[in-house]
Parts: sequence; structure tokens; C-alpha cells
Amino acid sequence: MIRRILVIGSIGLALAGGARFAWKELTDRAWEERKGELLALAIFQPELKRPWEVRFASIQERLLSSPSFREVSDSGHKPYAALGNGEPRALDDLERVWMAAIWHELGALEGVLAELRKLPLAAFEWHGPTASLLVQREITNALCGRAWLALDGGDDAAAAGSYADALRLARAADDGTTMGGMTRCACERTVLASLRSALSSGFSPGTARTALVPLLEDLAYSPDRAQYAIRRDLSYVGDLTEREEEPWPTAYALQWHAGVEEALGLVRGPAEELIRLQDAEREEKSADGSPQCWIGLALQLHELHAVRNVALTALAVAAFREEHGAFPASLSELAEMPPEHARDPLAGTPLPYSLADSGARIGPAAWGERVDAPEDLDDSLYVWTLR
Repeated sequence: MIRRILVIGSIGLALAGGARFAWKELTDRAWEERKGELLALAIFQPELKRPWEVRFASIQERLLSSPSFREVSDSGHKPYAALGNGEPRALDDLERVWMAAIWHELGALEGVLAELRKLPLAAFEWHGPTASLLVQREITNALCGRAWLALDGGDDAAAAGSYADALRLARAADDGTTMGGMTRCACERTVLASLRSALSSGFSPGTARTALVPLLEDLAYSPDRAQYAIRRDLSYVGDLTEREEEPWPTAYALQWHAGVEEALGLVRGPAEELIRLQDAEREEKSADGSPQCWIGLALQLHELHAVRNVALTALAVAAFREEHGAFPASLSELAEMPPEHARDPLAGTPLPYSLADSGARIGPAAWGERVDAPEDLDDSLYVWTLR
């Protein structure tokens, strides 16, 4: 009896081992076929880098290995007032020391910024590895701080130039991947927060509009950009199950990439469908094998479009007061502003606008109320209050 049990057990183990082997063979074969389909959809960067890209890549590499840059980045004296945190005020002495220290680290950046000012936006394309969030964030902070110091010195044109530099560099260093796009969005939101605070500190809205509207217009939702990010992410598919460190199991790789084609179509559709998928994913607590894995940047781009329209409308309202001495009674008085800039992209209606003793209030954009729901909506970028 014992011998029979052992024999049966051995057969069972052999069958189980054979089934596992057969399953692995099938999934490996399926992944190779699927990988070919995904790589056919992928977009790969050209390897040729332009001189400014080489210089900027060198700056990033040096900063990431610099203990002094890390120390400045971690400092408690970072000028948060210049980044739109709290009530507008002049920078104190220690914050000015921080500014001097960060620009000591960033001195070589001036040449890159000068080169970017000569290029049309359509020529901006990054051919290196995804830019470092740490480096991009601190460069944006430094440029917003520089704008704040210019305002303190009464030089509105220089302030506008610094904000424009920050927006250009954020765009230029975006490699098109989801991670690169999210880094860019984070930097652009920092610029918008600083700009809103600067208006409260006396920054000329007319000067700001002249320098920044062409760059802010580029923040509109683009299905091409969202689709491009998905296809750029697919350029890494070839390495997933073959890399030395933590290779993906083939079955997991198949599951993860199940929703790619559907997502490529969804980012061209209405934002409401992307929101529905996001809500469903939150309820299910899993994104594996669903298109929601691939639409994260598309959602951020819709969000950025909403806060961009609030910013463009607020700049137009502030410029109207600068010219006429009073806020417009309604947004219809902003005859020179394209109607699309004053629309709420999610609601499809004009942005809320109201006047009170405290000033003019633009927003909130519906994205803030229906999707993002920040804890303090009035302090978010979905609302600008001009005083």
C-alpha cells in the first residue's frame, strides 16, 4: 500500500511538473508574440542629441553626484514664498542665501536657457534618458525664485522671462514617456502657483501675458501627446523579462499589457470615460490587465488643461483691470481672449466668474470638484482670486 501511494505520488508530481513546464512554454511563446505586437506600436527616440541636450545631460549628471546640490535641495531655507506657498512677501536674508547657493550650482544652465530661447516650441524634443525629477524640480524652484527677486527689484520683464525659461525647460526636457510627462506637469504646476502669487504681489499681468500666453497655450490637452506617452513607454518592453535585476514573469507581463490598444483609443475620447475607468480601478484596487494602467498621464493632461484655462482667464481678467482700472463685469467683456481659454474643459461651459469686495474669483474648474477634490479647493490651482 505504501509503495502504491509512493508511486501514485511520484506520478502526480511528475504530471504537475510537466503541467508547469507546459504552462511556462505556452506563456513564454505567447509573450514573445505579444512582445512583437507591442514593439511594433512602440516609439523609440532617435539617438542623435543636439548640443544643448548634451550640455543639459552633463549638468544633470553633475548635480545628481554633487553633495552640495543635495544639501541645497534639502535646505529648510528654500524660498517657498516664491513658489506660491502662503501669503506673498519679499524673500528674507536666508532665502536669498539659498538663491545664491542654488545658482552657484546651476551656473552652467544659463547657456542652455539661452539656446532654448532661440528655438520654436515645435523643435523641443528630448533624446536622452528621462530627466531627473529632483533636478527638474530644483531648477524650476530656482527660476521661480529668480522671478520673485526680479519682481522685488521692480523688473517685471525679467520676472516674465524667468517664468518663460521655466516653462520652456520643462517642455524641452520631456522625453515623452509617462514619467517624463509627469515630471513636466509637476514643474508647470509650480510655475502656475508662483505666477498666481506674483500677480497678488503686483506683477504686471500685461507683461506676463505677452511672455507666457504662447507657452501656456501649449498646456492644452493633447490626445496625440497622451498616445505618444503610451507608445514611448512600450519602447522598454523588450527588456522586461530579460533584465538581470527583477525580470517580470511572462504571465504577469502579458496581463499588464492587456489594455494597451484599448488605452490608445480611450485617450482620444471624452475625459468622462477616463474618469470612469479611474473610479472603477480605485474600487477594484487593481490596475493589472486594464487600460487604466496606461491612462495616468492622460488624466494629468486633462487636469493641467483645466488649471491652464483658469490661469489664462485670470491673466486676462487682471490685464483688463490693469488697462481699464476695474475688473470686467463678466468674462464676455474679454473680447481679445479666445473663447476656449475661458471655458471649463470638463463642464463644457464658461468658467465660473464672480466679483466681491475681496476681488475677482475665477473658478473652480469642474475637474477640481468632480475628480481631484483637493482638501482646500480655494487654495488649489482650480481657483484664482485676484485682489
